[in-house]
Amino acid sequence: MVSPAFRSFDQVIKIKGDTASKGSHAEYELYARAVWIETQQVAGRVLISFLWDLEAFYDSIDAAQLWKDLLSQGSPICESTMALVCHGAP
Repeated sequence: MVSPAFRSFDQVIKIKGDTASKGSHAEYELYARAVWIETQQVAGRVLISFLWDLEAFYDSIDAAQLWKDLLSQGSPICESTMALVCHGAP
């Protein structure tokens, strides 16, 4: 369940291919990206993919910097606070 305040903020910063946005389907985006990659390869383009360890990524988030970034982008304070608390939970 997403609060109306956060939903409006999320719509403002929505980007193409965001699998977390309302109405988006992760499986569709997966296949759309795969088709795009295949068409680029057929066209003779060179592609580079970056893979990273998500567990290590989330363990290394600088909460103070994230908080500053959230506020500077107009993220709702209450919802952002709850997200940070949940992130820090075991």
